[in-house]
Amino acid sequence: MAALTASTTHASWEGRAPNADPASSDKHTSISRSPGATPPATTAPCPRSRTTPPEGNDGESCNRTPPSGSPSRGVQRVIPSVQGSSLGSATTTPSESPSARRATSTRACRSSPRGPFAGSTNTLPSAVTHGRSQLWRRRSTPEAEQVGRSQKLGHTPSVHSDSQRISLTGGTGLVGSAIARAHEHLGHRCQILTRAPDASPRWSVNHGVEPIGALSGCDAVVHLAGENVANGRWTAARKAAIRDSRVLGTQRIVEALRNASPRPPVLICASATGFYGDTRGREVDESSPPADDFLGRTCVEWEEAAAEARSLNVRVVSLRLGVVLSDRGGALAKMRPFFRAGLGGRIGRGEQAFPWVHIDDVVGAYFWALTNDVDGPVNVVAPTPTTNAEFTRSLGRALRRPTLLPVPALALRVAFGEMSTALLTGARVVPRVLKDGGYEFKYPRIDEALVALAEQD
Repeated sequence: MAALTASTTHASWEGRAPNADPASSDKHTSISRSPGATPPATTAPCPRSRTTPPEGNDGESCNRTPPSGSPSRGVQRVIPSVQGSSLGSATTTPSESPSARRATSTRACRSSPRGPFAGSTNTLPSAVTHGRSQLWRRRSTPEAEQVGRSQKLGHTPSVHSDSQRISLTGGTGLVGSAIARAHEHLGHRCQILTRAPDASPRWSVNHGVEPIGALSGCDAVVHLAGENVANGRWTAARKAAIRDSRVLGTQRIVEALRNASPRPPVLICASATGFYGDTRGREVDESSPPADDFLGRTCVEWEEAAAEARSLNVRVVSLRLGVVLSDRGGALAKMRPFFRAGLGGRIGRGEQAFPWVHIDDVVGAYFWALTNDVDGPVNVVAPTPTTNAEFTRSLGRALRRPTLLPVPALALRVAFGEMSTALLTGARVVPRVLKDGGYEFKYPRIDEALVALAEQD
């Protein structure tokens, strides 16, 4: 199953997910600690606000401010999972003075990818360079070091004392709605930009963000919207719509950032593992070149459009998403009825790579990128490579059904034409930046991810 389909179709850019329960809006302070102290096991904070959020918000559906009478600082709370189950608890302590916090940051030490303070050095990974280009850079903060560090809870964000304001496109899709719910649980204000004619603020590929200055004062802008790749055969008109929704849509977001004052310091934009094309079993990471096909060229233009925001002194992260697995929709929801009926099977020979990621780790990688000073592409896929045949067997075991009916490659080519290449080929993608940055996946293996999703179904 391929690439750009992973991040668009299977991330359900335009599909609506069920509404989440109203989120708790408790305020907490940032984490503080002394040298040698053991950090909380399930703490992973959200980024510090760089600007003072304005009073009031005209966004829709996610606009929430902490209610009066919320718990006092220093209490412990449990953050609900984006899947509806408990992710664990996030413990916070009263905030320190800026000078004490800087001292704590200097003393913080981490050398093991399994958790902070696991080693004895006081150094963090420096700028990582692979091949021809520098992939990412980051600066250490006590908050950043906690993201993705807790045992099996790499996706769990923690609460920061400052109220955050996030502007989000694609907020009704599978990935966008999960990110919006996570921000709601943290008491942040999430302004969702939709294309509805009566929405305010709103955005569209043709007209950009309206009104002008709608992004002013936001702490981050998250751009996830794009045309569904698998909504039919790739005719010339369909391919133009797929490209324009991503490239022109991202250009409109950058134009809105240019008009914003104060300007958001971070732009996190979706991309896809379709960037790499068919690697025929060869491993690729963020330094690998793009494929010279429709999906590869589209991803290149997509990321280049987002990169224009760097000229505005905005940090830009492109999340190259794999096939997102969730019990709320996406690829798994389309496949599961056939597998439950015993009609599931591999696609073609099943040897093509299947870059996948659990929805909880998508949210975790997003908060990791938001909190750390990462700049550039980030592969958001599970660290254990999987083929389509392996995925098929794992899904059959999770659902306790046989998987004996393969889908012939010829039938797919006849039915879908050029789009069938997205199903019959794939890239063996490695999440190098996340691994080198110490992010710990909650679901690194396909078996445990599918079993967990089957139990939540």
